[in-house]
Amino acid sequence: MAVRGTAQRIFALDAVRLPTCVPGHARPATAADRDLLVSWAVAFAAETSPGRRPVDLSGQVDARLRHGLLWLWEWAGRPVSTAWLSRPVADVVRVSGVFTPPEERGRGFASGCVAHVSRYALDAGATTCTLYTDLANPTSNRIYQALGYRRVAKAAQWRFVPPQRC
Repeated sequence: MAVRGTAQRIFALDAVRLPTCVPGHARPATAADRDLLVSWAVAFAAETSPGRRPVDLSGQVDARLRHGLLWLWEWAGRPVSTAWLSRPVADVVRVSGVFTPPEERGRGFASGCVAHVSRYALDAGATTCTLYTDLANPTSNRIYQALGYRRVAKAAQWRFVPPQRC
């Protein structure tokens, strides 16, 4: 049986509006950041998909590290936020895995990181960047629009569960 999960919105961007007054800077992630990135990926998955069985995300982190698709926002000499890029498909790059630990939120770090990776992807030849948001999260829906992302469509995650669990 199919059970509806998270209601989402798809956003697209072809020109970035950079945020102002965000402390820190972006940098490409390196192999030295791997353990931190894996732990943040696990925390992101737990936060965005509560109740789901944990999965090993180290392979996704490793693949993106190999191809330079993971970025960190640093402030005061330490990573405080991250964003993932996909490889381009038909000149479109997807931004995902945007995560800031709860104790670092509210300072614009995710906005700075997403703006940077979006501009990086466009400068590297992508014509469009896309991302998905949880419709129930007004913060992410607001900050991405402030960066120039425009609403494209609504979407939803669906889970398939055995009939005895329905």
